[in-house]
Amino acid sequence: MSDSIGELVARLARTNVELWHEEDRARSTDDHAVASAKRAIDALHARGWHFYPFVGQTGVRLMCAWDTTGDVVDRFAGDLRTALASG
Repeated sequence: MSDSIGELVARLARTNVELWHEEDRARSTDDHAVASAKRAIDALHARGWHFYPFVGQTGVRLMCAWDTTGDVVDRFAGDLRTALASG
């Protein structure tokens, strides 16, 4: 593996910040924002990502194993960005 653990953690942290901002949008009282968040969740499910419903209708908890590679984190981050841009 060419990435250090620090680099992997930093990339995952950046992705988490993006998710937190999306969760804030999902908590909005604006129906359009909530619908957009649900579409993003559906798009991620369609791409094969699995996560646990956690907070209300649109909050999710993401978990990964200790052996998750940087490539998987990058793929998820890319799919997340695509899903959010489509919403």
